[in-house]
Amino acid sequence: MLSIIRDTLRGLIQTEQVRGQVTEQAEQLMIALGNETLSAKELLNQLGLRRRPTLGNNCLFAALELGVIEMAVPGKLNSGRQK
Repeated sequence: MLSIIRDTLRGLIQTEQVRGQVTEQAEQLMIALGNETLSAKELLNQLGLRRRPTLGNNCLFAALELGVIEMAVPGKLNSGRQK
């Protein structure tokens, strides 16, 4: 079901109305994710970033706020099982 939601959101990103609301970082995050569920370490590698705070501040928080992505373990940002 999440893949259906993700695919639908990708389609919406292509429209000019939604495109203006999505930050460049969130867009890069969606490209890096593809159809996969990735850990923070895997996302760092995909995006060419070195530090987790950069990943969170520049990409994850904006994408979470926009509802483009969701946490694997809601409410527990630092969970070892978080993806």
